[in-house]
Amino acid sequence: MNNLSDFMSRHTERPVQYVIGARDLKEVILEVISEREEQLKAQVTPKEEYLEPSEVAKQFHITKTTLWQWGKKGILHPRKLGRKVFYAKSELANIMQA
Repeated sequence: MNNLSDFMSRHTERPVQYVIGARDLKEVILEVISEREEQLKAQVTPKEEYLEPSEVAKQFHITKTTLWQWGKKGILHPRKLGRKVFYAKSELANIMQA
């Protein structure tokens, strides 16, 4: 498939018509998606580490209900990703030092 990628990169200045089979088209599309995925991963690499509620509850020897209450009281600040909740490790470390 490198030949097609090379061809496409060399012929960007003027319109070119190219007949391509379904299998080759699928391969090109997957290659483009893979490249874009890698670019996005490089941009989104989190600097902060997060723990799930069960991990935090275990670390502090509390129930998930208590953890939820701490979030409501502002003791901890849960982050949501969709329907999942996470807690920043750095925030937990600060609480343990206090």
